Amino acid sequence: MKHIIATAAVCLLSFALSQAQDNTGRQPETRQQQQEGQRHNMQNRQNGGFPGFPGGGFPGGQNGGFPGFPGGGFPGGPGGGFPGMMFGAMGNIDQFGVEFDDTPLKEEDHIVTDRNDSTSLYFVENLQFDTTIRIRFEGTSAEVSGNTEGIEVKQDGAHLSVHTKKHNVEYILSGKSTDGSLLVKSDHAVKLVLESVDLTSQRGEAIAVSGKADVYVVLPKGSSSRLEDKFREVPEQKGPFGMPIGSARKNEPTTYEVVNGMRMKKSENRSEKATESSVEGVLTSKGMLCLSGGGTLKVKGHNKNGLKSKSHMVFRPGNVVHVETTQGKGIGAKGDIRILGGVLNVDCSTSGKDGIRSDECIYIEGGRTTVKSGNIEGSEGIEAKYHIVIDGGKVEVASFDDAINSGGNLIINGGEIFAAAVHNDALDSNSNLVVSGGTVVALGGDMPECGLDAADEEGYGVYVSGGTIVAMGGMSSPCAKGSTQPSVVCGLESIDSAMVYSLEGPDGVMLEVTSIRNYPRMGTLFFSCPQLQSGKSYSIRKRGSDSSSLPGFRGLTEGKAEKAGQNGEVIERIESLSLPYSQTGRQTVMMMGPPPGMVRE
Repeated sequence: MKHIIATAAVCLLSFALSQAQDNTGRQPETRQQQQEGQRHNMQNRQNGGFPGFPGGGFPGGQNGGFPGFPGGGFPGGPGGGFPGMMFGAMGNIDQFGVEFDDTPLKEEDHIVTDRNDSTSLYFVENLQFDTTIRIRFEGTSAEVSGNTEGIEVKQDGAHLSVHTKKHNVEYILSGKSTDGSLLVKSDHAVKLVLESVDLTSQRGEAIAVSGKADVYVVLPKGSSSRLEDKFREVPEQKGPFGMPIGSARKNEPTTYEVVNGMRMKKSENRSEKATESSVEGVLTSKGMLCLSGGGTLKVKGHNKNGLKSKSHMVFRPGNVVHVETTQGKGIGAKGDIRILGGVLNVDCSTSGKDGIRSDECIYIEGGRTTVKSGNIEGSEGIEAKYHIVIDGGKVEVASFDDAINSGGNLIINGGEIFAAAVHNDALDSNSNLVVSGGTVVALGGDMPECGLDAADEEGYGVYVSGGTIVAMGGMSSPCAKGSTQPSVVCGLESIDSAMVYSLEGPDGVMLEVTSIRNYPRMGTLFFSCPQLQSGKSYSIRKRGSDSSSLPGFRGLTEGKAEKAGQNGEVIERIESLSLPYSQTGRQTVMMMGPPPGMVRE
C-alpha cells in the first residue's frame, strides 16, 4: 500500500508543478517496472548442494483492509497536501544503538558426515588433502615451501599466482605483507589455512580462487588474520536516468504454496539486479566459499565487496569474522548464503552499500550476526533476491534503507531479531512475511514506511502463527487470513522516543517496549505474542520511561512486568480481539483492494 501512497504523492506534486508552469499539460515520464525475475527452483538448489527450504509451505489468503495507516486521509502540511516528513530520513543509523561485538560464542559445530546429505559439502573435515604448500609473506617477498611438484607457481615480489590440476591442495598462509596477494586457479577443492596472516594487496583482491574449486577457509583456534585490498573506485553501472531498465510484468495465473500449515500466494523473485565492478572483493571465489575454525578474520574492502562468492557461501560456528567496507557491499554471493553460527559483523556504514546480499536465498540458523549499512537510499542491511529464512541465532541490523529485505518470502521461525531502518521498512518482503517463532523488534521509517511490510497490494500478506513481535513504523501491512496467532494494530497521532508503550490484558502487562525513535505525526504499533487470545479485551498504555521498566531485548519486555492500571495513560482499547488481528486508534485508509471484512484470495 505504501507504494500506492507514494505514487499518489508524486502525481499530486507533478500536477502542482505543471500548473505553476503555465499549465503546459505536460505529463511526467513514468518509470518502467522492473523486469520479472525468473521463478526459483528450490529442488535444483538442493541438488546443487544447498538444502534448504524449510518444510510446510506457505498460506494464502489475505484479510481485507490495510491496518496501520493512521486514517482520515493524507495529513496536510501547511496549506494541505503532503508534509515533507513523509519522504525524508529521520536521523541516522547511530540512533538505534547497534554495536559490534567480537566476543566469541560458545557453540557446538555438528559435522554432517552422511554423503547423501547435501550439507556434508560444507565440512572440510569430509575431504582429504594430500598436498600441502606453505606460504610465508615477509614484506615485499614471500617464501613458498612444500610439495610443489605439478604445481605452477609464478611470483612477483609478494604477489603469487598458483595454477594446479592436482586434486585437493592445502595452502597454509602466515606472515605479513603490505603489497602481496595470492591467486589460485583450480577445478578441485582448495583449503586455505590462515595462520595469523596479515595481507594487503595493492593490485586488487588479496586472495582470489578461480576455476570450479570449492574453497574452504580455515581459521585455526587462537589465530588472528587480516585481509585488505587497494582502493579502486569503480562507478556503478546504471541504466538511463540512473534507474534499472525493465519491462512490464506479464499477466500470469495466481498460484499458491503452503508453509507452516498456512496457504498463501506463491512467492516470486522480484529484486533488482546487483551492480557490477571490475574488482570483486578482498577474498573471492568462483566456487562455494566456506569459513570454519575457531579464529578471527578481519576484512577491509575498498572496492565491490569484502567477501565475495560466485556460488554459495557458508559460515560455520566458532569463528569471529568482521567485514568492513568503504566503497562496496560487505558480503555478496551469487548463490545461497547460510550462516550456521559464529560471530559475523558487517560494517557498511560508510560505504552506503548492502551489508549482506545474496542473489538467491539467505538462511540464518545460529550465531550472532550484526550489520550496519547507511548514508544513502538503497543501502540495505540484509537482502536476498529470493527467500530469507531465520531459524535461530541473534540478528541485529541497522540500515538507512530496508533493514531486512527479501525478493521472495521472509520467514522467521526462531531467534532474536532486531531490525531498524532510518528511511524505509524494517522487515520488508516482496512476497509474504511469515513469523512462526522467535522474538522480533522491528522499527521502520516514517509514513509511508512500515515496521512489517509484505506486498499486500499484490495479494501477499503478513502471516503470524507464533513468536513475539513488536513493530513500529509509519504504517504496517495487514495480517492475512490464515494467521493462527492474533495481533493488535494501533494507529496513533505520534509515537515519542523514550516513552514506554505497553499491551495489557486482564491480568497485567503482556508486552511493553521503549521507543528509541520519534514518529512525530503518525505512528503505528504492532503487537503479537502467543499469550494473546481471541475474544479477550486488551488496552494500549503509554507512560514515561523510568526505573520500573524491566530490561529486555532491545527495549522489549515480555510477561507481567506490572499490574494493569498502575502507571501511565490508557490510549486505546480493544473490547474483543479478533483473528487475524484487531485494529484500534486512527482508522485505516483504503487506497485500493477489497472493502474491509472481505478476503482476497
